[in-house]
Amino acid sequence: EVGLSLQAQHSDGQFYPASIVAISESQRRAKAPVKVHWTGYADSEVQWCSLGELKSKRLPKSSGKAKAKAKAAAKPADSVDDDSDDEPAPKAKAKAKA
Repeated sequence: EVGLSLQAQHSDGQFYPASIVAISESQRRAKAPVKVHWTGYADSEVQWCSLGELKSKRLPKSSGKAKAKAKAAAKPADSVDDDSDDEPAPKAKAKAKA
């Protein structure tokens, strides 16, 4: 909703007070459809943001895909095979042609 006050993630990774000035439905803006203005700064200080970069109780909840990806990324890759001795897996033998 245009005019909604919220917290938006700036390029430095921190969340700052902002307000929505535009919402695009264009395919070009699908990844970052919300244009925000940083509270207390010049009118020219705006940024297009994705829904994941916005915080407000009035925004719809995310689908949980981002949380699942973050959880999967945090899991160490070598924890899958605990009983390996850091030896390479045996190579499969090539089938001989008849």
